Amino acid sequence: MCHRIWYTKFALERARWKFGLAEEMETFAWGTINPSDLAVIISGMEGRFAARQARWGFEGKDGDLVVNARSESIFQKPMFSSSALYRRCVVPAEVFYEWDPDKNKVGFDLPGEKLMYLAGLWRPAQDASSEDDLRFVVITAPANKSVENVHDRMPLLIGEDEAKAWIFDEEAARQLLGKPLPDLRQSREEEQIRMF
Repeated sequence: MCHRIWYTKFALERARWKFGLAEEMETFAWGTINPSDLAVIISGMEGRFAARQARWGFEGKDGDLVVNARSESIFQKPMFSSSALYRRCVVPAEVFYEWDPDKNKVGFDLPGEKLMYLAGLWRPAQDASSEDDLRFVVITAPANKSVENVHDRMPLLIGEDEAKAWIFDEEAARQLLGKPLPDLRQSREEEQIRMF
């Protein structure tokens, strides 16, 4: 699963440089991003990478917020299938967070890398007032050994060298859904010691 991400303005500048993004991102969201918050997504537009802001979560049938999509079923489920075919993206993150079975917050990052890219899907909001009113979800896959002690799912991570294939090539995207995921580093917040 994935229910919180974090990145800095510096990370956005790195993504801007790496993907040759034309958009100025000084006013884009950064810091801690929770479901329903605005975040930066990198998608495709007219054959090039484009940075946009989107709100985290698709609106569900009962008004609930769906923030993750399972990699095994995105091309079959009606909520995700159109986006899986035509609107794939990556979400930059320096860290994503999950909570272990004891409700402890655990951060995950990619050792040796300043930034990782979470596979995602986007679509216009159901009640979109403008063409810039977008929503996104993060795609999750079965957790590997570096995450499974905390949760049985983890974000599908797309390498910088895989982003073009993921966003622009449906067949390649289907293959990337089953790729082995890299080992991540865990960090746990200090537990507060109570004095009695």
